[in-house]
Amino acid sequence: MAANERQVFMVTAAKRHGKSTTVRSIAEAMDKNILVYKQGSKINDPAFIGYPVMPLSKYTGGKAIIDGGRIEYEDFLRQVYKYFRNGVVVIDDAAHYETNDPSKPLKRILIDCRSLGIDVIMVFHSLEDTPVRLFGYTDLLILGYCGGNFEYKLRKLPEGTEITEASRDIKAIVRACRCESQKPCKCGRRYVRRVIKLT
Repeated sequence: MAANERQVFMVTAAKRHGKSTTVRSIAEAMDKNILVYKQGSKINDPAFIGYPVMPLSKYTGGKAIIDGGRIEYEDFLRQVYKYFRNGVVVIDDAAHYETNDPSKPLKRILIDCRSLGIDVIMVFHSLEDTPVRLFGYTDLLILGYCGGNFEYKLRKLPEGTEITEASRDIKAIVRACRCESQKPCKCGRRYVRRVIKLT
């Protein structure tokens, strides 16, 4: 993508429904410079095998997982805004860091992503955990299977009905999956996706 076509993506799906694989595919299709912000036990995510784990201060380009245990989330975003250009920033488990109002450092990146040359991918486990105000900054929602009651959050969104219908459709498809829950899905139903354009 060209710098003036930079976009903000939201990827939402439950555990073991292929979020990380989807995110890696999207990110690698967009750019060679990819920063994935992760922390805790998910640092060594098998979906990002080959991505070195490093502190942001040692990043010089290419693909990397930035260890959230070494740098606070908002400090990470401030440094991205200052120094990172022409690449993709992935915020894994964004519900840990973002609540109803987007944090100021994230809002700056989302507003200026085109001029900075940054694509942003925010990853959530459920629409229930997704801050509604982030939808206003998001270009594309990549929707996978989600549990929980989230319809009440979508009433004010123009795309709320479309998101709800897509989610119900996905739930019906995933429920038809008979693969064992602890093993990779063989029929592919568990990884079904819908793309919803928000802007």
